[in-house]
Amino acid sequence: MSLRRLLGLFFGLVCTLMVGRLMPWLALPVGWLLGRIIRGWVYQGGRASAAALAALSMAIAATYLSVLIAAARIAGSLGLGFFDTLRMSGLALLGDIARLTVTRGDLIWYALGIATAAVAASRLRRPVTLARPPEA
Repeated sequence: MSLRRLLGLFFGLVCTLMVGRLMPWLALPVGWLLGRIIRGWVYQGGRASAAALAALSMAIAATYLSVLIAAARIAGSLGLGFFDTLRMSGLALLGDIARLTVTRGDLIWYALGIATAAVAASRLRRPVTLARPPEA
């Protein structure tokens, strides 16, 4: 079985399990993945800037997810389309609903995901060593 097929099956399993409920614990693996990706991109700023960028990115992602879930809840309860709900409701209403529906446990998971992203981005990269040709 190829890695691509295995990842597709895993993604399908996660999507099936997520139906009807929010899974805030996914902030941990997403934070780790985001931190690793940012660590690979940041060369000039060093460890502190990579960690700050990863933490900020994870915080924005968690906020964005909460707003999108609020829009999905409105769309589902009123029988509207998702994009119509996004267009009609506006950011202020979605932000208020997201703030009201996020629990303390969700915030703890998001904070752990932010910390995981910062730690994963701040670890040093291994230097790339090129093999020397054999001397004659």
